[in-house]
Amino acid sequence: AHCHIVVGTTHRLGKQRDVIYPPEKISEKIRPILSDGRIAVVFGREKDGLGQNELRLCQYLLRFPSAVSHPSYNLSHAVLLFAYALFNEVHQPLPLSASLVPHEERERLFSRLEEALNQIGFKHYNRNPRNFNRIIRRFFNKVDLDMRDVRVILKICNQIRRFSLHGESSDQQRATH
Repeated sequence: AHCHIVVGTTHRLGKQRDVIYPPEKISEKIRPILSDGRIAVVFGREKDGLGQNELRLCQYLLRFPSAVSHPSYNLSHAVLLFAYALFNEVHQPLPLSASLVPHEERERLFSRLEEALNQIGFKHYNRNPRNFNRIIRRFFNKVDLDMRDVRVILKICNQIRRFSLHGESSDQQRATH
């Protein structure tokens, strides 16, 4: 009576059943009210589950998937399956987009990589730098880069440039002698 959401569990399908959700979808639905709302999850009797009148009192119905057509979970297993789904929802990491590198940083990475390769006289595929840059972009766009990744690649580019400059000064010194 004092709950904001009541979830009932069932393994039966039928016309009298409303929409039935798997555990991860129920977890998504109830996550927003977990901090200040009251939620009840009602598990039926192991022998015959919840009755029709009990299920009508529930806002959501939950069904645990099973590899067999007539699943029979004991109460402890059903509780564990639901708790695990809810735990995964609540402890889900931030979406990748929150930690991804901004577009301007990716562009800076591409520019620095191009500069470093040009500085060492890198021979582009088919001698076409634009085609090679497209290939490099396609490669890096397959990866969700974070700032640590960008810093590592920029460090490699800096060392390439530094070694290139060091090599050029050695070549110039040898040429003057």
